[in-house]
Amino acid sequence: MKPVKDRSILLLILLPLWAAAVFGVFRAEWVSLKVLRAVMFDGAQKASLTQKPIDRLALRAESLIPPGAGFFFFDPYHVDSPAGGFYAGRLRYQLYQRKMTVVSPGQEFDYSAMKPGDFVLFIWPEGGRQAESDLASLAPLEELYRYEDSRGAQSVYRVGGTP
Repeated sequence: MKPVKDRSILLLILLPLWAAAVFGVFRAEWVSLKVLRAVMFDGAQKASLTQKPIDRLALRAESLIPPGAGFFFFDPYHVDSPAGGFYAGRLRYQLYQRKMTVVSPGQEFDYSAMKPGDFVLFIWPEGGRQAESDLASLAPLEELYRYEDSRGAQSVYRVGGTP
C-alpha cells in the first residue's frame, strides 16, 4: 500500500506545478469563450471577426458586376508582392466569370482602355486614395458601392458615358 500513497503525494505536488505551467493556455481558452459567443449568435460580429476587407469587396463586387462584364482592379500593392498577389487572386477567384485587368502601382495605365459599362474596383488598406480621385477626374465614374472602416476603404464604380 505504501507505493500507492507515495504516488498520491507525488501527484498532489505535481498538480499545482502543472496548473501554474498551463495557466496561459487556460487564460486563452477563457478569452476564446467570449469570442465564441459572439461568433455563434451575432451575424454582424461574426462577419467583422472573420472577413478580411478584400472578402467584403469581392462579395459585394460579385453582386454588382454581371458575368461576362469587364472590370479594372487598382491594386494598392505591386502584383509581384505577397499582398498584391493575394488581393488579385482573391478577386480573380470570386469573380471568375468576369474579365479582370489588374493595375499595379507604378504601372502605366491608359484610362481610355475603360469602356462605358466596365467596372472599376479600388481597395486602400492604408487610406491613400490618390489614384481613385485622379481617375474620377479623367473618366465619368458612377459610384455603386463604398465602404470605409478602420482597416481601410473600398469602392466599386461603373464607367459612365455612351457606348
